[in-house]
Amino acid sequence: TTVQTGKTTVNNSAEQGTLTVNGGAEYINGGTTTVTEKLANSGTIDNDGTLNISGGNNSTNSGTITGSGDLNNTSGTLTNTGSISQDTVTNNGGNITNSGSGSIIADTITNTSGTLQSDADKLVINTGHEQKITNTGNLNLTGGTNVNAVEGNGGTTNFSGTSQNDATISQNVTNSGTLTNNAAITGNVTNSGDMTNNAAVTGNVSNSGDMTNNAAITGNVTNSGEMINNAAISGTILNDGGSSAAKFTSNADYISDTVTNNNNGIVTLTGGETIGLITGDGTGTLSINTASDVTLSSNIENNTLSLDSGTLKLGSGADVDLVGLVANGGDIDLRNGSADNEFNVGNSITLNSDLNIAIDADLSTPVSGLVKSSDKITANDGVTITSGTNKIYINELTILKDSLDQVPAYTQVADSNLAGIVDLSSNVKSHKQQSQQTDSFMVSYVTSGEGLVTGNGYLKYEH
Repeated sequence: TTVQTGKTTVNNSAEQGTLTVNGGAEYINGGTTTVTEKLANSGTIDNDGTLNISGGNNSTNSGTITGSGDLNNTSGTLTNTGSISQDTVTNNGGNITNSGSGSIIADTITNTSGTLQSDADKLVINTGHEQKITNTGNLNLTGGTNVNAVEGNGGTTNFSGTSQNDATISQNVTNSGTLTNNAAITGNVTNSGDMTNNAAVTGNVSNSGDMTNNAAITGNVTNSGEMINNAAISGTILNDGGSSAAKFTSNADYISDTVTNNNNGIVTLTGGETIGLITGDGTGTLSINTASDVTLSSNIENNTLSLDSGTLKLGSGADVDLVGLVANGGDIDLRNGSADNEFNVGNSITLNSDLNIAIDADLSTPVSGLVKSSDKITANDGVTITSGTNKIYINELTILKDSLDQVPAYTQVADSNLAGIVDLSSNVKSHKQQSQQTDSFMVSYVTSGEGLVTGNGYLKYEH
């Protein structure tokens, strides 16, 4: 049927193979009109009944579809560059695309198993009705600001272009554009674009683009791109970019479970205290880059440690098993009230700057003869050392307990693999705790055996 001019009125059921309404013409439907092949409207369809597009291919609306009726697209493709204003708009298994200035205004918008694609600003729920889109297919939002809650089991909301979300989404979300999310998402989030998240995510997050997270994530995180995290993550974190190094940056306080760092990935801690295992395949780097300090209270293994700024503190019960150590300007503090911590740098150490280390010593606890207990830094046999003129300096020394009935006393602060690049700072700060004596100690670094001890890497205590 073609309506070239004037008005055509249908008040009963009518089946149209192809319905064409030319510009300036009007099709008035008060019953049920079913289009089985193609709709082409450049005029006006006044629908107060039911308009079914069934089996239509490449249907178009560049005019106006208005009225208090229902529009159902059950298969095929409807491209809308005009205006659709109905009580209900339902896409059931087909595809509806709002293109250009095309808009849909309705009391209820439902997308069932098909694809509804639109700028978010062009999907409008009438005042007085719940601002909600029910989606069990694919809702593709290509830009604009979404103010409609989205729900529906099995559905996915896909953002592209430059978009903002201000309403709760209760299903999986993907983003391939630039997205600012300001409302809760209950579902998994997959980002391959540029995303700033400012609201809670209850689900897993997978990022292969650039993501800044400012709200709690209740789920696991997989990062193969670059992610800056500023909020709590309750699940595990996998930082693995495959052929390109993934970058994950966070305060340690926001991490509560295992971090796995693979394929030359870089995990940067900006502060806080670790409570979950940090592990990997041996190719990744754990960077300490903070204006204050980071406390390790969990095991660290199979990573190269890069000290870039701030102080790395060893918490109680932490075990450090590194691939290597790179010092670019940070410090290490092994003092945790137990003078038996061993910090092993692994197979390589690179000193791009001097490295200061603070240790505990217990002169009341013998290890062997005159050698007493203290923290120490060690390396694997065959360690590769790149240091230039830089050294490892013992710059702070806390004596937990002292005993002067045997003088001198010694503590080993470095094993033979590192002893040649370790020294005592010229302005070492010495502290006493639980001291039985008030005498001051003279402390020196022993660079070769003195007969009283074998080997080197010792501090000698005299008074």
